[in-house]
Amino acid sequence: MRRNFGTWKHIRVRQVGLSALAATATLLGTSAAQAQIDCNSNGTGVEGNITIEGGQVNMAGATLFVDFFRQPSSTNDWIDVDNDGFFGFVNPDPTFMFTDQLSTAYAPASPLNTWWAFNYRSVGSVNGFSEFIDSQLCGTLTYEPPSEAGIFNRFEYALNGITTITGINSTGTPLEQCSIDGAFLDVPGKWAVVAGGTPKWNRNPTAPGYGLNFLESSTGNVSQLQELSRDCSVETLNFDTANPDENTLFDYVAAWVPVTAISNRGTGIENIKFSELQYLFATGRMPTGENIIAVTRDVGSGTHNAFMNSINVDPSWGRGDNIGDKTDNSQTDLVGPIHQPSNKGGSSRVEGTVQNTRLGLGYTGLAGGSRSARDAFRGFYEVVNTCKDVDANGDPLCDCAVDGYVRPNIDTTLDNCDACTGYQIAGSGSFVVRGNIDANRDLGDPNFSTNGPPVANQAVADYLNNIFDSVAVFEGDVFGGECQTPAGDSVLDSLSCSAAVCSNDNNVTCTNDSDCGAGNSCDVLDCTTNADCLGASGVCSEVRTCSSNNDCESGEFCGQIVNSPGQGLAVSFFLGNAIDCVHDLTSPLDYNPSTLNQPLQDYTRANNGLGWGGDTPAYGSITVAGLVPSRLVVSGMPYSDGQSAPYIYWNGASYVTIAAGSDISARNRVAGDFNEDFARDINDATEMVNAYYAPRAWQQTAAAIGAGATGDMAADNAIPEVLGDFDADGHFSKEDLRYFADGLAMSGGSLNRKAGAIAIDARIAALAQDYPWADTNGLLISAPAAPFGEPVHAVPASIANYLGNTGNAYKNGDFRGDIAGASLEVQGRRPNAGGKPAGWDGKIDAADIDYVCAQSQYDWSNIDEAVFMDLSADMDGDLDVDADDVTELVEVILVTNFGDANLDGAIDAADLAIVDNTIDNDPTGCNANQNCGWADGDFTCDGVVDGTDRTLAGGTGGDDLQFISVVSTGNHNANGSFLGGDLDIPMDAADGAAVADHTEPRQFAASGNLSIRVDFAEAIASGSVVSNPALGSLTATANGNSLDITFDAPANGTCYTFDITGTQATGGTTIGAGSADADFCVCYFEGDINFDASVDLLDRGVIALPANLFNTMDVAGVTGPQVDLNRDGSIDLLDRGVIALPANLFADWSASTCP
Repeated sequence: MRRNFGTWKHIRVRQVGLSALAATATLLGTSAAQAQIDCNSNGTGVEGNITIEGGQVNMAGATLFVDFFRQPSSTNDWIDVDNDGFFGFVNPDPTFMFTDQLSTAYAPASPLNTWWAFNYRSVGSVNGFSEFIDSQLCGTLTYEPPSEAGIFNRFEYALNGITTITGINSTGTPLEQCSIDGAFLDVPGKWAVVAGGTPKWNRNPTAPGYGLNFLESSTGNVSQLQELSRDCSVETLNFDTANPDENTLFDYVAAWVPVTAISNRGTGIENIKFSELQYLFATGRMPTGENIIAVTRDVGSGTHNAFMNSINVDPSWGRGDNIGDKTDNSQTDLVGPIHQPSNKGGSSRVEGTVQNTRLGLGYTGLAGGSRSARDAFRGFYEVVNTCKDVDANGDPLCDCAVDGYVRPNIDTTLDNCDACTGYQIAGSGSFVVRGNIDANRDLGDPNFSTNGPPVANQAVADYLNNIFDSVAVFEGDVFGGECQTPAGDSVLDSLSCSAAVCSNDNNVTCTNDSDCGAGNSCDVLDCTTNADCLGASGVCSEVRTCSSNNDCESGEFCGQIVNSPGQGLAVSFFLGNAIDCVHDLTSPLDYNPSTLNQPLQDYTRANNGLGWGGDTPAYGSITVAGLVPSRLVVSGMPYSDGQSAPYIYWNGASYVTIAAGSDISARNRVAGDFNEDFARDINDATEMVNAYYAPRAWQQTAAAIGAGATGDMAADNAIPEVLGDFDADGHFSKEDLRYFADGLAMSGGSLNRKAGAIAIDARIAALAQDYPWADTNGLLISAPAAPFGEPVHAVPASIANYLGNTGNAYKNGDFRGDIAGASLEVQGRRPNAGGKPAGWDGKIDAADIDYVCAQSQYDWSNIDEAVFMDLSADMDGDLDVDADDVTELVEVILVTNFGDANLDGAIDAADLAIVDNTIDNDPTGCNANQNCGWADGDFTCDGVVDGTDRTLAGGTGGDDLQFISVVSTGNHNANGSFLGGDLDIPMDAADGAAVADHTEPRQFAASGNLSIRVDFAEAIASGSVVSNPALGSLTATANGNSLDITFDAPANGTCYTFDITGTQATGGTTIGAGSADADFCVCYFEGDINFDASVDLLDRGVIALPANLFNTMDVAGVTGPQVDLNRDGSIDLLDRGVIALPANLFADWSASTCP
């Protein structure tokens, strides 16, 4: 169908850049020393001038969509932007072959005359969106090369964060940008923005808490989405297009962008469920506990955002192994010392990492010349089938035929309403700009709109309207084509002119002889240079043109010459109206019918080649077992096999090498498969250890010699450094044995860390090798002395003290307990849930117990809790972390008991002293903060040290659970004041004078006895006391002006009256004799004394209320002063008395009786 333009004509006054100039601008080169970007200059060091007639169009965003901006069709004129009469299929000049290009291709060091200077920074959707916000609100730009690619008028000025032109400005672009005028995201703009509220791993876009994950990576990086405000500006952007203002962002959906799960063949994963993807990317492990390496983009990626939202994971929580900060460095994709699987800065970074990481599983776009369908065809990695088992019925099952696994391809993308047969992981690729592009249209344009202000840069509005107008009408209008190979490359033919002309007039083009009149022929001219192509015959070309596949040779296809932006999107990506259903914008798991254009869908089905001219190949159909990984070449550092890059195998007669990127043989298909059963489980442990200690000799054993396809190898032989390098550091080391036990020792379909560790140690012992676990060196292995020799294994540090001070001997599998330690404070060496085990420190001690305690509060089977935990703390191998694992570590691995605070293998006075020291002398430390650990005396994993811990350490119940309430009785205290545990007891002297004294509740932890000190106004020579009921060991000892009353711990819940008699040191006067009433009453309680249904710190006698509480405490009408109740020389939180008890607890106490 041709566009019906009617009578409307696109008329515009030409604008130059962002200036008010109304004429063509010629931009001259500038000096290298620029203080800031000059918006009307070339980049420094670029020769030649750039002439711009229409303006700059500067955008940033998705890496997945960068192939669109490389296409000439993206800037072909559809609406006659430049008013020259050449647009769409309208062509007034018969000598002009195709469409009008508005963005002339740039060539370095050459002059450029162009309507648009188009610049795209491919940095990731949300990262580009952030650059756009920074530019709009702060006027700031990013001065670094784009992480994935930089495109200036189809010239790639940066690739993988490195500029391609020398002597250029810091960003690498030939023409420096004035601003970032818009962003392209693989998802709607709202999906990139945080929403205030409580975070959760599966928050939907715009829901409260969306985008606000707070968990840190191994280097302390926190991944969160974008705010629409900046500190530099008082303005805040918004998406309120119903009530737009000058800060409103408009979202224009340009394409449907399917995203696929991709895996290295070494994972053995062909099919995967959404629920498994949720676990893998939210926790770093599969639900079974298997530690597949989750390869992720950084949170600023739209590909990441589309993938995570499609599987119902908040993108900020889709952290995978969560290792490191964002990285654009392509060397981190390689196997080697700086390998990093997480927070990759571009789609190509994820693809390269999955290609090289034998346990790697990640995601990238389906369509595009550099994306998954084509990469899978080239054998780089596999595209994985998915099952949407997190549907509305709530059960974790694939409810469809063939288990509901869907392969992403052209048909399943187009026919996607039914999750059983349609592919439903995708994003709505969107341009986001500030302002309404339809408000920039001419008044006569039928799409002109007054809803909101126009975009400030007219060139940007023209650029987008040119795209969307062509998309709106495209239904398959095409012409011409080129013969291409299945890889998408044009076929080189003998040189000929690009157009046929009549033999009698080289200015007349033709398609057959009849076009040229009688006696004349329609000829294609041979040529050597463009000068040989006369008149209208075009340019000298090596490309074989075609109109159908019949015009091409066998094995080639006719790739149509892409004309309009809409067609470019339709053949390389997917237009939204070609898709049956699209996701709900606020609930991405839900799909709704689209506004389907059936002719467009039919055209797309017939012509879309996913950007490379083909469809997704079948799983495993390209390579035998994947490709040989690429190792980073480090000068002077050979890997454990002695090689710097290639790998060694046995060809049946000798050792030979195979290069990176080669097709590897069948015996190497599954990473970790050392016993040749094409599975990875605990049964591989024995042969893995054999291969670790003597890899070259092992390659000649039956376990290593296969009988399958050889790929590019001369024989089907296992390569230990490929099979066993689980952490992708390039070596096959003891850390790979640790990784296997920690995350790959599968038994009965689930991980069993205990059994895996025991199996590895059992084989080490059987080979009479030293256990390597006490050595803090990560490798303990070095290159062989001679080529193709065995690696050198260093003698490890002694295992004798591995279990700390317990004095107990190491047992097979004990190393599973070494998961945390001093390295907690070292970036890259602290425990990191889901990543490779890195927190070990060469010994098992209190730090490991504390780490297991911290994990034991979560349930692995519930992903709501699993996102917070590290399954490396599973000590007993039952796929959970609970109290049993703490017990396993303390009693089975360390062979000691709860209460052994110093881990010396015994519970004694030293442990009790540690507990009491924490209780009595820690006013503002771990007890106050509830973060005590084992070494402080917390044996119950609750963060506090209390009576329960004291009992475990050999005490008699513990200070924290003992409490004395002392209450005045009789008429000794006229005002009846009770001051937080202290008591005023006026004792009558011989002369009858009343003196104000008090008692002090005290605790004697070591003996279990209790004491009360009664103060007198004069020195006391002696005293006596009688209690009712009777108390054992009741004594009264004179101590200066005081009488210390000591007695055995009373019965719980019992109240006692006391009668006291004292004898003055001077004069021998008896004080207090003959009183009719008891002098005071003591009530003793253990347990939940504040009646809050728990025994905890609040039940402690003197703790946790503010010191100034006693300033306002009013009892019986008397305000009490601050009192140092525990006599430690300070008035602080430890001086809490009985304030926490219910107010009515003493309501029934009278002056003469106890309650």
